[in-house]
Amino acid sequence: TIPIRVPALAERTGDIAPLTYHFLDKWSARYGRRRQISREAREAMERYSWPGNVRELENMLEFLVVTVEEPVIGIEHLPTHIKRNGTGDAGEVRVSGILPLRRAVEEVERQLIERASQTCSSTYSMARALGVNQSTIVRKIQKHMNGRA
Repeated sequence: TIPIRVPALAERTGDIAPLTYHFLDKWSARYGRRRQISREAREAMERYSWPGNVRELENMLEFLVVTVEEPVIGIEHLPTHIKRNGTGDAGEVRVSGILPLRRAVEEVERQLIERASQTCSSTYSMARALGVNQSTIVRKIQKHMNGRA
C-alpha cells in the first residue's frame, strides 16, 4: 500500500477561495438565495486555521447563505473567531456592550447555533450538542433566516 496524506485545509490556503466559491454556488442553488463573498471576508477566511477542515468551511458557508439577507456576505457576517484570524478561544461566545437582555440572549443563541452549524453535520447533531430538540434547532434557524433575531 502507498500511504496518501491529504494536507489540512490550513496547509492549503490557496484552496480556500475556490472551495468557498464552490460551496457558495452549491448552497445558493439549493436555497435559491444567490450570495457572494466580499474580499475582506475571503481574506479573513484564508487567515483562519480551519481545525474542522473542509467540513467546517462548508457548514459555515451553508449557514451564511441561509441567514445573511444581503447579497454579499461581508466580514461582519463571519463568526467572531474567524474575524479574529483564529486567535482566541474557539468556544467563546460574546456580546459586546450593554443592550437589552432579550437581545443579548438572542445574540448568544445565534452565535451558538452558528458555531454548532460549523462543526455538526446535521440539525440532529446540532440539537444533541446544544441539548435541545431537533425541531427547536430548525425553528431557531428559520427565525434567524427571517431576520427576527
